[in-house]
Amino acid sequence: MADGTSRPIETKEVDHKRERTLSLEVRSHRFGFAFFEGWNLLDWGVRRYPDCGVAAAKLGSLVTLYSPSVVVIRQVRRVRGKEQSSAAKAIHEIRRELVRSKIKYAILKRPRIQDFFAGYDCRTKHEIASRLAGHFPTLKSMVPRPRRPWTPEPHATVIFDAVGTNAAFVGKLPDPNFAL
Repeated sequence: MADGTSRPIETKEVDHKRERTLSLEVRSHRFGFAFFEGWNLLDWGVRRYPDCGVAAAKLGSLVTLYSPSVVVIRQVRRVRGKEQSSAAKAIHEIRRELVRSKIKYAILKRPRIQDFFAGYDCRTKHEIASRLAGHFPTLKSMVPRPRRPWTPEPHATVIFDAVGTNAAFVGKLPDPNFAL
């Protein structure tokens, strides 16, 4: 990084047309990621981790591979149980790794992301994933089916959540006709 410091940043501090952004959706024992250069979605995936230290190490390998100028992470819900506590601890370790690596980062609160997609009339994860697939055609085949309350969340959902976190950070979705 040019200035040699790591700190939380605001959206207005970023040139989104040129920025190399790594967006993360951290869950208990896994995280989804999406890597962008400007509007181009270059890579995405899911990484599993047995403990928080491994999560930070796996992030370190992604940082080495992609050299992002900023990392965007969605804040986890308030810690109520062991599952959410695990994700919160992983985010803490990831932030420490970002500071150590001198990478700028942003933590987005859930209401900001929900409000962003409400502006596109998307309220459910399926509606959000379908909207994102319309803007990023490479994700179209991965759109999960609508989820029933008694079924587990599909594997690909964390990828769409990471892509959605990036869109909320930028503050708009790309034109669907944009040549990717």
